Amino acid sequence: MNKKYLPSALILYLNYFIHGVGCSILGQAVIKDALAGAWGVEAMAITAISAALGLGRLIALPFALLNLHFPSFVNKAIGSVANTATPLALISIGASFEGKKALKKMKPTLLASFIKLILLAGLFLPLAVFFGYRNQELMAHWSASGKYYDRNSNS
Repeated sequence: MNKKYLPSALILYLNYFIHGVGCSILGQAVIKDALAGAWGVEAMAITAISAALGLGRLIALPFALLNLHFPSFVNKAIGSVANTATPLALISIGASFEGKKALKKMKPTLLASFIKLILLAGLFLPLAVFFGYRNQELMAHWSASGKYYDRNSNS
């Protein structure tokens, strides 16, 4: 492996580890029952969600290991579908939003916001700078976190 890509590879493996921990947590019966009760669905629906996350990882792994690339039109189609996921999730969350219940859970909400917006950025941005990312490359990795980014792509 080219040493230039070692930091990116390490971050991706860390991402897989954290994702695996999340899937393990979702797989626990206590969590499944709590989520099923909060969402008003059966526990099997939570199992289907965690199974889909694991299957997505398994499907993506051969493409990453074999360095397979999709044609540009396939990447654009997948990107278009992926870009609709967040707005649809926000619409579905907003549809079930209850202000009084949300205000009762302000501490965990503020803590999660602090961790996501300040703590993680404070940890990983200096780490990216340490690994040599600068200027546009640093901003591209920061703004595209969790999204597909290919510096060789013209799209």
